[in-house]
Amino acid sequence: MSPSRGAAASLLCAVLPLTTTALAQEPATPPAAPEPKVAWIYTPPKAEFDQLLAGDDTLYALDRRGELHAIDPATGEALWTTGKRFGFGWHYGLALSTAADFPALLVGSDAGLFAVSLEHGEPLWQRELAGGAAAPACAGEVVVVGSSDGNVYGCDLRTGEIRWQRDCVADRPADPPGLAGKQARFDGHLMRPGAATTDGTLAVVTFFDQCRAVAFDAASGEKRWSFATQGWVYPGASIDARNVYVASQDRHLYAVDKELGKESWNVETKARNEGAAAPEGRFAFFGSCDGHLYAVDTGVGRVAWKFRIEPNAGGVRPIYATPLVEQDTVYLAAMPGVVYAVDRQNGELRWQLRPLPMSELIGGPLRIGDRLFVSTRKSPASETSAVIAIDLP
Repeated sequence: MSPSRGAAASLLCAVLPLTTTALAQEPATPPAAPEPKVAWIYTPPKAEFDQLLAGDDTLYALDRRGELHAIDPATGEALWTTGKRFGFGWHYGLALSTAADFPALLVGSDAGLFAVSLEHGEPLWQRELAGGAAAPACAGEVVVVGSSDGNVYGCDLRTGEIRWQRDCVADRPADPPGLAGKQARFDGHLMRPGAATTDGTLAVVTFFDQCRAVAFDAASGEKRWSFATQGWVYPGASIDARNVYVASQDRHLYAVDKELGKESWNVETKARNEGAAAPEGRFAFFGSCDGHLYAVDTGVGRVAWKFRIEPNAGGVRPIYATPLVEQDTVYLAAMPGVVYAVDRQNGELRWQLRPLPMSELIGGPLRIGDRLFVSTRKSPASETSAVIAIDLP
């Protein structure tokens, strides 16, 4: 028998409170977003780490005491060390061989250019240079390196023999107003070269004291062009399909047409620029000592976004590192001690991590697998220099 209208109403009234109570329940708390965390810290006694270099399954670290370290990225254990074999006072830097049948680490030092075995760190050859060797770059069978004896050299990858050398003192430009190149050079040195970079065909060397970048044909050493800025140039250049990017202490990042050596555009910042740009796709990313990470549209030289880092204890925000661009994220190791992950499209912060209290970051970030790697240097607030692995969220 069907219930009467009154009975149905009573039944509905009895049910409604239960339904209302169910709708009013608090929603479940979403799980916490995963966060980055320190996986390991490698800190041998008295180490003074600087540059890091990522191989396929090994992390290489340059120790300013004159030593190289090969580190297992999974465990943080040393695979080998060279001992204090090198002088890393005026000149230092690392590059990897690009020849699969010659696995070597190329080392710039005060004494010249070295090649050491990736497997054990044993020396393969040495090319002594009176002016030492700055950070090298490998272009096929040639290793390009600047020396403070006034030359840039192209050395044979497998033997270290000099294939070509080019004088870079005779044609140096006049010093910009207020900047005496002599003050930027070490005593007795003819010039102060920076890191060499290459796209495999073109090699570019920056010169701190000459405020410029010079491009060479990597194979022949033919000088292709010279581009002068109005400030000292500390980092190496970076190269993409169209431009060479030169960061200068004159508060500009320059895009230079890599075929013609002519300026394509420049971006002005509010302080000196000490780190190289990272061009990736349509944009180039770089940090400035005005405390910002910039994204620049490389087609027109327009700033798409900028991200401001936290200051150090003195209230300043220096950035010396080159950003790392991976998929949709830009990673930055800022000197005040914080690693940042920023959305590549809009510059919004995804996460940040201070891996070691009171530290200053000097090397990286680099990535191997699902880990980032950075290095810290000694500072007035910290006597620890370390290589640090960070598990990505």
